[in-house]
Amino acid sequence: MKKKNSINWEQLIDWLEGHLSEDEAAILAAQLSADDAAQLDEAWLRQFYQASDMLVLADPPTAVTDRLEQRFATFAQNRRPPSLYQRLLASLSFDSQLTLVRGARTATPAGDQRQLVYTTDLATVALTLQKRDQDQKFDLLGQLLPTEASETDLVRVLLLKEEAEFDSTLTDDLGEFTLTALPPGSYQLVLSNEQYEITIPTLHLSA
Repeated sequence: MKKKNSINWEQLIDWLEGHLSEDEAAILAAQLSADDAAQLDEAWLRQFYQASDMLVLADPPTAVTDRLEQRFATFAQNRRPPSLYQRLLASLSFDSQLTLVRGARTATPAGDQRQLVYTTDLATVALTLQKRDQDQKFDLLGQLLPTEASETDLVRVLLLKEEAEFDSTLTDDLGEFTLTALPPGSYQLVLSNEQYEITIPTLHLSA
């Protein structure tokens, strides 16, 4: 069993590699002379350093290096560029409550149903807001229509209210999703998968 004040490996390594000051080295040498276990550790470390200094790694055969270079070159040619996660803010391109009159949008009387279309470079998001007669809450029906290069699977739909998660769901195989019984208020809709995140500006659900 080692004594309580025995020298540890870190101290021995620092001593042999010359990392200690003169005073620290002198103190450790004095401790080492009275510690048989530490002396055995020191002897083993010295043998290890000697063996490391004598070890010379030969260059691999030319055939091996040529094969590795060919494989790395092929990998570099076939490697797909890294997929960058894209964050996009959708812009409103259609609102059924707005009509175009002489080049300007004017509001029309709001009905129980409202259609909205938002667009980005990656996808179009179509929304239908339906007010419920029984409780004056809203059902939100949507569909994500991606471009040909975009993925349609496992798109998460997150509904935020006051920057906190209020509800969430996933799109189906057709990119459709539904969120029901939403109280009046202001919301933000975020659709995301492993490649992108689409944020739809504030949705105002008014009773």
